[in-house]
Amino acid sequence: MRTYAEEHFRTEEAFMRLHAYPGLKDHLYQHAAFFRRLGELENDLMIFGPSQRLADRALDITQDWLIDHIADEDMLYALHVKDGARKLQD
Repeated sequence: MRTYAEEHFRTEEAFMRLHAYPGLKDHLYQHAAFFRRLGELENDLMIFGPSQRLADRALDITQDWLIDHIADEDMLYALHVKDGARKLQD
């Protein structure tokens, strides 16, 4: 999960910089918060080992990210790019 997230976030952040996305700073903060939660999960895995509780937390983190972040925050970026493209066409 960490490897995928690092690659995905790096690519996403590069596109946001390229398109001068005004919400980039907040978006970077959200990415950092995700990695903090993931780090806590990894730490608990190393200390306590695998468990159903840990698997449930991993699922919660993933679902929260997919539903809240991608559906809401990433859509704001998509709208920003779409609006920018529309302005170029006008």
